[in-house]
Amino acid sequence: MDGFKCLQRVIACLVISALMLPAASYAGPKNKTPITVHDQVVKLGVGRWVCVDETNGLTLVGRITGVGDESFGMQLHNYPEITDVRYADVGRVRGVGLTAKGALIMTGAFVAAAVVGGLILHHEYEVHKHDMPTMPVLP
Repeated sequence: MDGFKCLQRVIACLVISALMLPAASYAGPKNKTPITVHDQVVKLGVGRWVCVDETNGLTLVGRITGVGDESFGMQLHNYPEITDVRYADVGRVRGVGLTAKGALIMTGAFVAAAVVGGLILHHEYEVHKHDMPTMPVLP
């Protein structure tokens, strides 16, 4: 095997390892105290859609309806009753949906991609303008 192919394989293995590293670091369980869970729920706010992973393996998805000292209320998807979730039973809480910051980032990325695409198209047009076919002159 020549040196170039060997170098390509080494780089490919390094890139794959680097991409898998963050997933491996997040995979471990994180022990949360009821106080940190309470702070997260308060930070997310009433009315926000959340996904709650309980320590018993149950996952709940719904809207936060109220925040108390020992538990918070959730209205689960397609279930009209309010479900009380104790902070001590929660393993992880994460917001569902797009935040205003995320929407702003996505909009900026879309605009940047459109501008870069337009600049590339304009450059290609200017470079290959003389290669375009011309209409024949009528007699």
